[in-house]
Amino acid sequence: MLILLTIFAILLAVSIVVFAKRRTSYLLQERPQKNLSASDFRPLFEPGAEELRAAEREEQKALEAAQQEESKRNSEEKLREFEAVRSGWRGAPTRKNTIELLYLASQHESGMIYAEITGEIIKVWKNGQIENLSADDLSQLLESHFWLLPAKERTSGVSFSIREEIAGLRRKSHEDN
Repeated sequence: MLILLTIFAILLAVSIVVFAKRRTSYLLQERPQKNLSASDFRPLFEPGAEELRAAEREEQKALEAAQQEESKRNSEEKLREFEAVRSGWRGAPTRKNTIELLYLASQHESGMIYAEITGEIIKVWKNGQIENLSADDLSQLLESHFWLLPAKERTSGVSFSIREEIAGLRRKSHEDN
């Protein structure tokens, strides 16, 4: 009888150990232990000067990349708006939308685009399609919007062609008077 009781006690003890072990492993799977990731640990030593400079360079590169991306998005948005106004102007050129087109062309910050728009506007104006816009008014508009371009975009080629057009308009204005 003693042997039977001993066997029963051993089986009971083994069952309790197996049950406890399974329960513990289940609880560990359910709730992982905290603070085991390496990102939570502090370094043992302060970073050196070279490491600090490397971190600053990485931050600067990330900042420059973000600025370039923002600049690219702004440029694309300006181009879409410009093209929409341009197509509307081509359909029905008026004094008001001519001024808006010139403004958007100058805000696009491209001397070549501004020169192209200037040529287009003058051609349409010479055909008499823009009402209530005299040669003197047009020359003043072209010149004032030209100075809105950034200095780097007012190159000699662009500047020369636009100034020639403005001078031609002013001559025409003086001939009409």
